Amino acid sequence: MSKAAGADRVLGRIAECAAVVRQALGEVGEINILRLADYLGEASALTYQALGWLAREDKIRYRQSETQVFVSLTEEEKRKHENDQRKRR
Repeated sequence: MSKAAGADRVLGRIAECAAVVRQALGEVGEINILRLADYLGEASALTYQALGWLAREDKIRYRQSETQVFVSLTEEEKRKHENDQRKRR
């Protein structure tokens, strides 16, 4: 496998995980980032890369409460998620 093909495969996995994270956050609302990987059943490194992907796209927000960090969808992404759910019904 070439380096380019390997990089494409990694980026593909991150994008797939980002979609799963977005869906999960739409369902649970807000979650501690330390619990997210376990909740998804994914590797922590991949989950954090997916969070970075979503953060760069301004789709998530972080909230710190003392020593805990929580993540959730932005208000716009919450609306998109709700609309997607309505369309599926």
